[in-house]
Amino acid sequence: LDLMYLLRNFKKNQNTINKLNFITSRNCFRVQLKNFCTKFTQEIEKDLKTALILQKQGKFKESSELFKQLLKIQQSTLGSQHPSTLDTQFNLALNLQYQGQYEQSKQLFKQLLEIEQLTLGSQHPSTLTTQSNLASVLHYLADYEASLKLFEQILEIRLLTLGSQHRSTLSTQHNIASILQHQGKYEESSKLYEQVLKVQQSTLGSRHASTLS
Repeated sequence: LDLMYLLRNFKKNQNTINKLNFITSRNCFRVQLKNFCTKFTQEIEKDLKTALILQKQGKFKESSELFKQLLKIQQSTLGSQHPSTLDTQFNLALNLQYQGQYEQSKQLFKQLLEIEQLTLGSQHPSTLTTQSNLASVLHYLADYEASLKLFEQILEIRLLTLGSQHRSTLSTQHNIASILQHQGKYEESSKLYEQVLKVQQSTLGSRHASTLS
């Protein structure tokens, strides 16, 4: 009887030990995973800061390479719709635009615009900024009709949300005037330039850099 009692208790104790070992191992794994994630996040943030510094320094090729690497990592870990992923994609598209790689830039801006319109809405400032950059890239590619359509959509929203005297509204009108000029629609272009100029003179003054340009 004593032997049977010892065996039963040994099994109970062994089960308890196994459970404790499992809990300890799981907790250790959690700590290791947390430490790894923290270190991984810090590395991402470090690379992002480096890429942004390179961008400000005009080193767009080096910056683009870093943004490309970061974008792949963020898309696989955070997903394509995460705000950090979208910021990186925007910066990469912008870098490519600065380098004159307009086709690649266009594709990234188009993808980004679709996501932002879906997740943020068409009137969100980030969405409008992306749409404006895409329109500019299309302008550089001499796709004037597509560029004009996008700028006109932006203008409609900015007139509604910001008003006719806001700097962003005036900038959009200026871009439309420039496209009309390239299309040979000089009379329409001239009228719009004059309209922008009048507002700038009354709000900024005749000697302001934007008015003079």
